Amino acid sequence: MAIAGFAGLSIAEILSGAIGGSSTSSSNADAVGSVFGMASLLTAIGSIIAGLVIARGVVWRGIGRSMVLASGLIMLVLVTPANISGDLGFRMAALMLWGLTFIPLGRTIAVSAPKATAV
Repeated sequence: MAIAGFAGLSIAEILSGAIGGSSTSSSNADAVGSVFGMASLLTAIGSIIAGLVIARGVVWRGIGRSMVLASGLIMLVLVTPANISGDLGFRMAALMLWGLTFIPLGRTIAVSAPKATAV
């Protein structure tokens, strides 16, 4: 679900670039906003489910272990309401906090990945 959500966010970003010159109150902008909303919720729900599974596992250690769950919760509890509110400051703060979850997550993935062996 989270992967499908991220793919949807990528599509929404491409679509938003394609309608960059349109009015924010146009039907095109409304359609792209709907794609962003659905993809964001799919990402959040998928991340929460995956995060609960990861948090119960023993493969990852440290703070990065909880970042998939944190990412989904921040998307659902902060980013979605911020986008609905239309408040630019709230949106920027929520998205920055969401983005910060990827730093410890990336580090955890990097140190947890199996090491390649020379053949």
